[in-house]
Amino acid sequence: MKSIFNISSLSTGIIVTIIFSAMSLIQLPVIESLERKFYDFAMIFSTKNQNLSQDIVLVTIDDKSIESLGTWPWSLDKFSTTIDYVSKSNAKLIGFNLIFNEKKEQSALREINQIISTFRTSLEETKEVNLKALLKYLEEASVRLDNEKQFIESIKSLNNVVLPVYFKLNLFSKLDSQPEALKFLEKCAINANKTSNKSINAGSAIMPFYELAEAAKNFGHINLQYDVDQKLRNEILFIKYQDKFYPSYPLKLFMKFNNIEPDKIKIMPQKGIYIKDSFIPTDEQYKVQLKLFSIKTPVFSFYDVYNGHIPKSVFKDKIVIICSCNSKQLLSYSQKGLNEAFHNINVFENLIKNSMIKIPDWSLYAQIGAACIFLVFLSIIMPLIGIYTASIIFILLFGLWFSTCMYFLINNDFWIKWIYPALQLFSGFVFIFPGYFAKKVEKKPDRNKINEPEFMRYDLDEAIGRGSIGIVYKGKDHVDEQKLAIKTFYLKETCSPDLKKIIKKNFMNELETISRLSHPNIVKIYDFGVDDDFCYIVMDILEENALEKYYSPYNLLPLRKVLQYMIIICDTLDYAHKNWVVHGSLKPSNIFVNRDSEVKILDFGLSFLPVPCFKQVSPTVQIPVYMSPEQIEAKKIDGRSDIFSLGIIFYQLLTGNLPFTGDTFSQLSYNITKNNHPAPKEFNSKLPVACEQILDIALDKDINKRYQTAEAFAKHLRILLQKIEETIAKKK
Repeated sequence: MKSIFNISSLSTGIIVTIIFSAMSLIQLPVIESLERKFYDFAMIFSTKNQNLSQDIVLVTIDDKSIESLGTWPWSLDKFSTTIDYVSKSNAKLIGFNLIFNEKKEQSALREINQIISTFRTSLEETKEVNLKALLKYLEEASVRLDNEKQFIESIKSLNNVVLPVYFKLNLFSKLDSQPEALKFLEKCAINANKTSNKSINAGSAIMPFYELAEAAKNFGHINLQYDVDQKLRNEILFIKYQDKFYPSYPLKLFMKFNNIEPDKIKIMPQKGIYIKDSFIPTDEQYKVQLKLFSIKTPVFSFYDVYNGHIPKSVFKDKIVIICSCNSKQLLSYSQKGLNEAFHNINVFENLIKNSMIKIPDWSLYAQIGAACIFLVFLSIIMPLIGIYTASIIFILLFGLWFSTCMYFLINNDFWIKWIYPALQLFSGFVFIFPGYFAKKVEKKPDRNKINEPEFMRYDLDEAIGRGSIGIVYKGKDHVDEQKLAIKTFYLKETCSPDLKKIIKKNFMNELETISRLSHPNIVKIYDFGVDDDFCYIVMDILEENALEKYYSPYNLLPLRKVLQYMIIICDTLDYAHKNWVVHGSLKPSNIFVNRDSEVKILDFGLSFLPVPCFKQVSPTVQIPVYMSPEQIEAKKIDGRSDIFSLGIIFYQLLTGNLPFTGDTFSQLSYNITKNNHPAPKEFNSKLPVACEQILDIALDKDINKRYQTAEAFAKHLRILLQKIEETIAKKK
């Protein structure tokens, strides 16, 4: 099978890690959008049940206002009437998100003023009363029609109106809309000597016209920076223009509302600003990442406020923002909408609570650390463990990374970008996972064609082992000349066809699971199959078992060596158990130690074979001296049964004797299930007490009092081995 899965797991893990590391530098919009979804999800919990200030009221120029008050743009007297009504309601602050950068043509006023200018001298000198009255009427009409002046006078008299300014960030754009009005803008500037060289710089400014700018004197920029998904989650607190820093519109509202003068703002050289004594964390561009509060501010139609339909008490001590809504007639003029107005409120709330989201300096190291851990799992650990254990570890790692990043964002306001390491883990797992199914696929028969003579590809030589129902042959795969061990089983002719079918199916299913075990101390299975009434397993061939001769009381291994072998066997069993594979027939003949002292365990899971249905190939009756009590009592077994069997092997390696014996199967069964084993010191007086204590736990009749995992068994063995080695070291 030629595919990407033939690439080693190490290569796959490294490739996936490099790909997503590169993507994190490029910041692909699609992936960044997923990160923002994660951010938004966290904000639901981060801002839940938080009390908001309710200091702002919105007055929107909506469709109702356009339909009732006439086509946009309106004459400025409508705004004069509205802000006069709001100011009489004792509003603390009034803001616009509309830039009045051009004066509206007032042709009627110009004509009247021309008439007054032309005929004033004649009309003043005339003795005609009617002509004098006409002059007075014209002068009064001039005042009434001069809505621009009315608007300016209204703003000037209040001294609590904040107007917006828009900066063009193109540094080559040097054309200001109202260059003579810049002197009024400069009064809002924040002076800073040492600042970040990455601050956002502007080339020109769009401002209200001169007279209006002179009257207002309070400005904030309305430049916005949308995320990749076109949503607002940050605010540019300051923009640098002509070597001065200008606050954003909501920051200016916050300053005016709290009577904070520009000299109380300190911009830090690298990141962050101080507002009085409060530190506001920013990035190097002086942008803040915002908490997304659920804004429920009152919203009223401009038309209703203009006509005095809204009670004045609504506006008392409030910030009243007059903003456009998403009316098609307004978009070309203001390019603002209700979303931006709510964004301003959200920034205001963040400033009040000082609850901005921070990207900590160590977040990059956290991402790199997670990527390294995931790389080790994908490239090194995953190939050594089973499919089920790998799946569980994958889920745990993925969930732990997700929940850790979520916890920091919700509880500590720290944003650690989780998406790239998460995608690295997910993609690596997806690519490597099918490799479990592709292993040795060239040598496995088609499971849907089990009647084909697949076994004919192997040449059998001499028999090298024999059990009660199976014979092990030395063999060779004539396709690639690899030397192998081939274990064979024959079903009895007397077995019914239906039962045979079930046995064959179970054989294939069980071996499919067992063959996926990938561990250096488990004999590798290359192939398995069924051919008529004949079942076979193809595996690594093992040479002479060097451990076999050490089960005799006359030829015992040193205690340290026994402990070392036992720890390896425990670790191997623990791996298998965590992959839901129980050995079920652990005994000395299934544990090989080669001349290089490498431990190999074979015949995992073959206890499921129904012995009466297979032909007996050995005349010797196998007495099950290594069975656990639950096996003898025909109960359901798990990994703790293997621990009991291993305890018997441990006992035998320490003493050269079996802990349970009997002349008959009944007597042996009774001893295993009812009687305690003899004290090991009866056979080997040199054994430490700790060995007896470990054996007592491993050979406990009560499965719940026995070691619950092979890992726990190995832990005690390691402690004992360490103490022995420390004692030997002291003697030297």
